[in-house]
Amino acid sequence: RHRNRLLTTIPFMKVPIIDEFIQRKLQEITETLDVLVELPNPHVAHYVLRQAAGVCKVQYLMRTTPVDMIRPLLEEFDQKQKQVLEQLVGIELNETQWMQAQLPIKLGGCGVRSAMEGADAAYVMSRAMTLEPCQKVDRRYVVEGDTEDEIFIALGGAVRRVNMKLPPEQQLGDVGAMSCEISDIKKKYLLLNRWVEEETAKRLHDNALQWDQARLNSVKAPRARAWLNGVPSSSGNTKLSREEFQSRVGRRLGLVLCEEMACPLCHQTMDRFGAHAESCVCGGDFTT
Repeated sequence: RHRNRLLTTIPFMKVPIIDEFIQRKLQEITETLDVLVELPNPHVAHYVLRQAAGVCKVQYLMRTTPVDMIRPLLEEFDQKQKQVLEQLVGIELNETQWMQAQLPIKLGGCGVRSAMEGADAAYVMSRAMTLEPCQKVDRRYVVEGDTEDEIFIALGGAVRRVNMKLPPEQQLGDVGAMSCEISDIKKKYLLLNRWVEEETAKRLHDNALQWDQARLNSVKAPRARAWLNGVPSSSGNTKLSREEFQSRVGRRLGLVLCEEMACPLCHQTMDRFGAHAESCVCGGDFTT
C-alpha cells in the first residue's frame, strides 16, 4: 500500500507530498492575511484576524497532525501573523511584546494566538478525546507504539514538550496514562491549553520589571479588555480610529509611543509609553 497519501485534507505521512500541501496552505493563508492589512481600519482588521483569519485557519491541522510533520507551516503562519499585527499597530514588536500579544485577551494579550505554541496541547487533547471512539472502531488501536512511524511516536514528544511548559502539579503522566479510564482524564486534557497559556502569562509577569508588571496587571483588570472584546462598529460607537487603536495596543504591549518630555499641563515627566498621558490629573485628551 502506497504511503504518500492524504486522509481528507490531513497530511498522513512525512513524505514529499507534505511539502506540496504546506506550500498550498501557506499560499491560501498569505492571500487572506494580505487582505487584512489593506483594510482601512486596523481595529476592524484586528477583530477579523482574531475571529476568522488567525489560528482558526490551522486549528484542524493542529489537532490532527503531529507538530513535526507541519512545523514549517506553523512557524511561517506565526511569522505572518506577527507581520500583520506589526503593520496594524505601526511598530515592530520585540520577542517579549510578541509573546504577550499571543496570549488570550483575558490574560492581557491581543488574542493573536500562536499556532506553534498551541499545537502540542491541541494534538494531545485531540488524541485523548478520540481514544475511546477509536478503540470502539478498531479494538487493536493503540495510543502509542514501538514502530518508527511518526504517527505513533509523535504523541510522546508532544506530551513531553507540553510538560516542559507546566508546573509539576499540572503535568501529564506518560502516554500510557491515556489507556486508563477516559472519563478520569477528560477534564484534565480539556483544561490543558488554558494551563499552558496561564503559565506563559505568569512567566511573562515574573520576568518583567516593576513598571511592566504593573502594566501587565492593569490590562488584566475587569473591563480593561472591553474595547478588544467588543465588535468594532461605527453605529455603536465602538470602532476606534487608527490612532486610537495603535495607542491602545501600544499601551497594552508596552510599546514606545512618544518621546519623553515635560507634560505641558502639569510639567511632570511625560513618559515614552503613554502612561502619564492617560492619567494626568490636570486634564488632557479623551481617554478610550
